[in-house]
Amino acid sequence: MVNLRLLHVLKNLEIGGIQRTSITYLNEIKGAAQFIGIFSPKGIYYNSGFISSGITFINSLAPVNLFLMFILIPRLFFVLMKYKINTIHYHHRVYILFIYLVKIFAPKIRIIYTHHSVYNDKINRFLYANQFVAISEETKKELILNRKGNIHLIPHGIKIDELKKVNICEKIRTIGYIGRFDLIKGIFTLLDAFLLMIKKYPDLKLELHGDGKQKNEIINFIASHNLLNNVFLTKPEYLLERIYEGVDLLVVPSISLEGFGLVIIEAMSFGIPVVVSDLPVFLETIINFKTGLVFEHNNPVDLRNKIIEIVEDEELRSTIILNAYSLVVKDFNLQKSISKYLQLLTDN
Repeated sequence: MVNLRLLHVLKNLEIGGIQRTSITYLNEIKGAAQFIGIFSPKGIYYNSGFISSGITFINSLAPVNLFLMFILIPRLFFVLMKYKINTIHYHHRVYILFIYLVKIFAPKIRIIYTHHSVYNDKINRFLYANQFVAISEETKKELILNRKGNIHLIPHGIKIDELKKVNICEKIRTIGYIGRFDLIKGIFTLLDAFLLMIKKYPDLKLELHGDGKQKNEIINFIASHNLLNNVFLTKPEYLLERIYEGVDLLVVPSISLEGFGLVIIEAMSFGIPVVVSDLPVFLETIINFKTGLVFEHNNPVDLRNKIIEIVEDEELRSTIILNAYSLVVKDFNLQKSISKYLQLLTDN
C-alpha cells in the first residue's frame, strides 16, 4: 500500500459515463491506497450498492455549480484537512477556482484532472493540474491545443470475458438509446428517424433509458405522434445487464460535446451493434460498416437509412458484432485502463 490519500471530486452521482468510470476505477484500486474518498452531492449511485464499502463518500451538502462554489470551497478545504488528502482528482471544470486555491494554499497536494468532453471554448485555457488525463484522442488534442502538458491517454475500459461467445441476434426488434435527455445528445434526431422507420416496420420498438431536461418534450412527442405502443421511457439504471437486456441495436445520435462514448463499448461487449453520429471522437471506435454504422449528425433520414441497413442485412450485422467485440477485447479492457491509472497515481 502506497502513501496515497485520494479524493475524487465529482459534479454529481447521477447516471453517466464520468460517474460510472470514476467509481469503477476507485473500486478496483481501493486496496492500493491508504484512503479513497468521493466528494459529491448524493445521486442515484449513492444508494445503489455500486460504490465499494472501502470508499468514503463525503456529501457536498449542496449542488455543485459556479453559484455555490464559494459555499462549497470551505467544506472542501475542511475535507482535505480532515482526511489528510495528498492527491485530488477532479472531473469537471466547475472546480477550477477551488483547484487554484489548493495550488496557492496547499501546493504539496498533487492534482489530476480528466478531460471528459470536447468543449471548444476558452475555459479550457484555465484548467490546471500536475497531470492531465485524456480519455480519447479528441480530448487529448483539445488539451494540447490549450498548451497543457503531462497528458496521459487512458481510454475507458470495461470488464469483459475474452472467452465469451457472442450471440448474433436474428432480428432487430428493439432499438435502444442510453443517456441524458439533453439537446446535445440528439435524441430528437433519433425520434424523427424512428417515426420514419415505423412506417415500414410498425412492430419496431424504441427504448429510451435515462432522464433529463427534455423528458417532458419527449413525452409530448410520443403522445402527439401516437407512439405510445412503440416508444418507452425507462428510469436510469446502473446494472449493465439490465440496461442492455432486450436491446438489439444501440443508437448514439449525439450532436456535440462528447469525449468518448462509454455506452458504445458497453454495447459492443454485449454483442449489440451500434449506429453513431459522425462526431470525430466516435470515429476513433466506429469504423463504418466494420465495427458499426455512422450517420450524419442531425440528419434523421440518414439515420433511418443506416438503421434499415443493419435491420435488413443479417450478414452485415453479424460482421459488425464480431468485429466490434474483438475491438473491445483488444483495446478497451478494464484492467489495462486500471493499470495505467494506478501507475499515474503512484508515479512521483
